[in-house]
Amino acid sequence: MMDTNRFSELLRQSRPGKPKAAERQCVMVVDDDEIVRTSVSRMLEQEDYRIVGCADGRVAVAEASAETMCVVLDIKMSPVDGFWTYRKLRDRWSQVPIIFHSDYQDFEDHGTVMEDYKPYAYITKGTDPAVLLRVVGAAVKSYVKYLDRTR
Repeated sequence: MMDTNRFSELLRQSRPGKPKAAERQCVMVVDDDEIVRTSVSRMLEQEDYRIVGCADGRVAVAEASAETMCVVLDIKMSPVDGFWTYRKLRDRWSQVPIIFHSDYQDFEDHGTVMEDYKPYAYITKGTDPAVLLRVVGAAVKSYVKYLDRTR
């Protein structure tokens, strides 16, 4: 008799149109707020993205790889902030789309952040989740096309 875990895995693999885990695009979600990180990760997983969740910018820099197709990055974090994380990711992966996802408004406005850092997008937390899904989808698609052209 087949156990339920094995049956569920076989069922998942047999669904037409659903990519296997290794074929799904990898999106990194970096946020020190566990609730936000988990909810954004689950939302993206439902869209068939493979998620790497990081609670710390230093971990994100260490975990980023050539498989990372997009980064959703909070700004106000500790011990290092999203700006530091952005710069370190750019040093290694200059073209990967980075989306600032933050409610950080104490230091700089959106326009200044967009001009100074040139992220793929800046989405304020609390914005309709469908907006984040659309932007991540467009960022991943754009980066895949870029990679195809440069190979």
